[in-house]
Amino acid sequence: MGIVLSIETEIMSFEVEGECDWTTAELEDGTVLAIKPYIGQIARVGYDPNTGVPIYAVGTGFQLRYISVQKRNYVFPELVKAKISGECPWINVKIDDGSILKVKPNIVSIVRIGVDPAGVPQYMIQIQAAIQVQKIPKELIKKPAHKTMMHT
Repeated sequence: MGIVLSIETEIMSFEVEGECDWTTAELEDGTVLAIKPYIGQIARVGYDPNTGVPIYAVGTGFQLRYISVQKRNYVFPELVKAKISGECPWINVKIDDGSILKVKPNIVSIVRIGVDPAGVPQYMIQIQAAIQVQKIPKELIKKPAHKTMMHT
């Protein structure tokens, strides 16, 4: 029998210190994209049952520019190999509940999903955020749902 957790989701207000620069993705199909990831939303989605520490989910988005486009007969959907130049640094995020996170958006995949009426390839870009908790105010930490046993 497992532990059932109720998920309490709360959208949080936040401020960021720093931002990602434009990253270049040279795709195997000859297209070159400029991608600028950003942090779009942060939600507190529950608490760790062992520690009582809040759990945050980070929603990312991106701006996209086409630097060069190769129009041809494409197969889609197709995962496209990409050579990524540059990466986003760790960004400090101050949440209005007093918590401080470091967030690093990373491009994890690019999928060609079709072409527009002009023949320009369209892509779905997946960005995943790595998160490091820097500070959690003591008043946000809940009593653990159960005691953990430490084995030595």
